[in-house]
This record gives sequence, structure tokens and C-alpha cells, in this order.
Amino acid sequence: MQRAWHYLQEKWISWLIRLLLIGLLMLLVYYGSKLWMQYAHSEAFKGEVNAAIITGVVGIVTLIGTTIFNGILSGRSQHITIRDEILKRRIEVYHQLLDNSRKVHQAFDKFLVKDPSVTNKQAVQDALLEFDNVFQFNRFCLSKRVEAEIRSYRSFCQSFLKMLDYYTVKDFDLHLQRMNFHSDKVILTSTLSQTIFDYHQNLFLIVQAELGLKSIDKAIDRLRDS
Repeated sequence: MQRAWHYLQEKWISWLIRLLLIGLLMLLVYYGSKLWMQYAHSEAFKGEVNAAIITGVVGIVTLIGTTIFNGILSGRSQHITIRDEILKRRIEVYHQLLDNSRKVHQAFDKFLVKDPSVTNKQAVQDALLEFDNVFQFNRFCLSKRVEAEIRSYRSFCQSFLKMLDYYTVKDFDLHLQRMNFHSDKVILTSTLSQTIFDYHQNLFLIVQAELGLKSIDKAIDRLRDS
């Protein structure tokens, strides 16, 4: 909502400037014509002089109008060019983020469900670090919705990793065994893995809906071929 309001403000200011320029041009033409009409029939203003004045006024008005029109077209062209470049970059970055997100989920799944070893824990940290680096480096081209989803995703993963700092690998391994035999009120490791997968799936669905693409990979291939 706030983003839409800023967009409307920018459009309103842009149109206000254009109206002011048009109004200023009309005032110049009006007072210039009025001043000229006062002396148009005097002896100092012969037919050739009047014709030259009319030609000059028309030329000035045409020049000003052309300048304004070209300025508007140039601004729109630059806006479209920047928008297209951001869109191309966004598609590439979204592809990277989804790929890194998949690696994060796979690393967590291997660590939580299969083998909570030091090696697999390090693999989780490495995957999350790579995911975070891509996110931080390309934040400028992400939409607000995608950025918010990734922040929530990162926060959950990082909070869970901090919790692991209070346990040794052996303690955590024993804790996992207790959880498997405990009541259903305890969060199982499979539930944590599913939560991370849900974050990955939500991110994919948001990107897919935002870009209107059935396949991110096909879109990347089209960009590379162009």
C-alpha cells in the first residue's frame, strides 16, 4: 500500500510539472500576442516585420513544444530501459535464490533427518551463508514481498542454528533420539525439515506468481539466447 502511494505521488508531481510548463507557455504566448497586437498596425511594423514576428513566435512555440515532448519521451524511454534491465536481473537473481534455497533445504534435511554430524552441520552453515550472500548482494532488484519472505526464511534458519550452539553433536544426537520417543507435543526433526521445505516452496510460489512464469529455467534460457 505504501509503495503504491509513493508511486501515485511521483506520478502526480510529474503531471503537475508538465501542467505548469504548459501553463507558462500559454501565458508567454498570450502576453506576447497581446503586446504585439498593440503595435501591429503602427508604421514601425510593416507586413514583412509582422510576418517575421509571427514566424519567430511559431518557431519558438514549436521549439519549446518539441523540447518538452522529447523530454517526456526520453524520460519514458529511460524508465522502460531501467525497468527491463531490473526485470532481467531479477529473473536471474530469483533463479539463483531458488537454487540456493533448495540447497539449504537439502542440507538441513540431511542434517536433521539422516545424520546430525559435524560435517553435515557445516554443510548447513555453508549453504545458508551462500544463500545469504546472494540475497544481500542483490537486494536492490528484489520485490518487497520476496525480500520479506526471504528475511523470514533466514531468520528461522539462523535462529535454529544458534540453538544448536548450546549442544554438542553428541548431545544433539541423543536429544533427537529422545524426541523420537517423546510425546507428540515435541517438535520432531522431520517437522523442522518440513518447515524449511515450506519456506522454500512459498518462496518458489511467490516468485512464480510475481513473474508470471511457469518455469524459471526456461525464462533464463530465453534471456541467454537473446
